[in-house]
Amino acid sequence: MAIRSVGEGGQNLPEDVRDVQKLINRSIALIGLPPLALDGVAGPLTLAAITAFQLAHGGVGDGTMRIAVGDEPVLPGPEPVELSQGQADGATIAEACKAARDDCKAQAACAPGTLKMDKKCICWKGGAAGGFTCTVGCGCSTPVA
Repeated sequence: MAIRSVGEGGQNLPEDVRDVQKLINRSIALIGLPPLALDGVAGPLTLAAITAFQLAHGGVGDGTMRIAVGDEPVLPGPEPVELSQGQADGATIAEACKAARDDCKAQAACAPGTLKMDKKCICWKGGAAGGFTCTVGCGCSTPVA
């Protein structure tokens, strides 16, 4: 599992920054900031929103989001219908990401062989016992009836 970062001093790859911006925009009302432009740039508004998001979600507000990129296979076929967002805590990023994937899989309840998991977990420091919290999206390649 590769770990990349978004935030002050992070690698800030545009695709990772956009993923973090999308995640933050889904809970923008909670942090009381205007929606972020999905521009892939880790500018001052995005950096401030990262810290605000972390604090609003029980994190330590260190201003850095960790992007854990897994090796899970992406199923061929049509785009999934996003059904779930898994979230979980763990002592390490790998542990929190695995638990978030398990949570997403359980919530999605896809037919066998149709689960499509996002390859990226977005994580922040401050989970259970000072570890990490991760979130990941998943869906079914065919909608659940």
